[in-house]
Amino acid sequence: MAVWEGVVIPPLTGYYNIEVTATDGCRVYLGGVAIHNQWHLKTQSSYTYSDIFLDATEYYDFAVEFFNTEGSPVLVISWASPTLGIAMTPIPVSSLFHNESCDCSGTGYIGDQCTISRELFSFFLFYYYFKKILINFTTTQILMSATL
Repeated sequence: MAVWEGVVIPPLTGYYNIEVTATDGCRVYLGGVAIHNQWHLKTQSSYTYSDIFLDATEYYDFAVEFFNTEGSPVLVISWASPTLGIAMTPIPVSSLFHNESCDCSGTGYIGDQCTISRELFSFFLFYYYFKKILINFTTTQILMSATL
């Protein structure tokens, strides 16, 4: 099992749809509430959760738990806001932070106080070393693919 905890900050205030695409077990918590809880063996599936209000001036606790038993693991968490003109896209690393101590104005990065979602990269290291996952890490999103 892999776990990542931090905070997420939306780019604009408004209503969002959040989509979780995963194989096997995945739980996603937003603001301390489990918005996705599919903790069982399954084929790749997508679930969309609509009308979640997010304020761009707020930090929201964000946690992800994930496991994969066999086959190619997939985990993509995306968001969209049709009213704000945001198409469904993986949550960018610029919106994910390891903790609340960062100043998210400007670049959102001040020294070592705030680790922008490169911490999310370590979320998948367990799978990389033990299940040979190929991880593509970009500055705008994290994509994960694997062959076992």
